[in-house]
Amino acid sequence: MSKGILWAFGDSFTAGNSKDISKGMPYPLGNTIGKHRAYPNFLARELNLRVVNLAEGGHENKGIVNTLIKASPNFNTVNDFIVVGLTTPFRGNIEVSPTEALSLLLTDLNTIEKFLFGFRYIITSAFCPLTPYYFKSEDLKFKINNYVEWGKPNNTLIDICGDTWLDEKKTNPVVAKSENNNSHRTKNAESNIYLESCSHPSTEGHKLIAKTLLPYINKIIK
Repeated sequence: MSKGILWAFGDSFTAGNSKDISKGMPYPLGNTIGKHRAYPNFLARELNLRVVNLAEGGHENKGIVNTLIKASPNFNTVNDFIVVGLTTPFRGNIEVSPTEALSLLLTDLNTIEKFLFGFRYIITSAFCPLTPYYFKSEDLKFKINNYVEWGKPNNTLIDICGDTWLDEKKTNPVVAKSENNNSHRTKNAESNIYLESCSHPSTEGHKLIAKTLLPYINKIIK
């Protein structure tokens, strides 16, 4: 039996690239370098799968979904596993309201669920939690299949690296940075071995993401 594949889709957080490791690299190389140290690699090793990482830095959700759709005829229902690391729904839609952004996100999620029906997969988000910043947890009580901690506060990959994972009492590192909260930024970004200075996961951060996501994947596989 051929070895299964871990397919990965997303933006820079899933591609493994960052400003810190792609300095001087021209586009599009700078948006793809770093996949050797990205969390899908570490997950694939744990799951004894090959990895095909089709994530790309700067991708909007529409681009992530389109890449997944194009690759979907190659998925195997028995041996493969798919990881979708969405980006912020505000990327490319900076002027929309939170409610409009949620509507766009739900459209993308419905498309993902349609194309991944019958497959083994998880969905997560890179750095933009919806709660508690745009919505309350009770506003997102509806079910999204296989979305890691859907509707929970601080449920993104950067929260895993920033010591804010699922903790509503702490401020997501990206939100803290945008609010110029320098003390919190220092604690969660600059003095953290899991985050690089550009607030992207370091190699150790990618290892921590893989360790955190693995139990969710194992529940689906078993």
